[in-house]
Amino acid sequence: SQKATLQFMKEEERKLGNEKEAANRELNDLRRANAQINQRREYLEGRLDAETEESDYDLDEEYRDQTLRGRQKYLLNEVKCLETTLAKRRAELRQSDRLLAECQSDLAAARDE
Repeated sequence: SQKATLQFMKEEERKLGNEKEAANRELNDLRRANAQINQRREYLEGRLDAETEESDYDLDEEYRDQTLRGRQKYLLNEVKCLETTLAKRRAELRQSDRLLAECQSDLAAARDE
């Protein structure tokens, strides 16, 4: 009947309204969290806004020093790994050059015969 259909439609409308409110609340929460993360990243990267104060983050000097030392240690380790990889690749290249020269001399000798 029309009355049942109308009642069903009103109930669905109410449910959709509740879902929309919940989705909007979640969206606002996510936006707020994202803004805090971006602000924190900017602080850590040294790109402070004029409104952002260091005291907003309650970071002590020791924590910043540890973070910096950690970054430096990580970068030094990365450089060391890259140097090791480069040395291996150079050795492989020298070996390949030797093998190529050997093959070319064998080919030249075979052509002469």
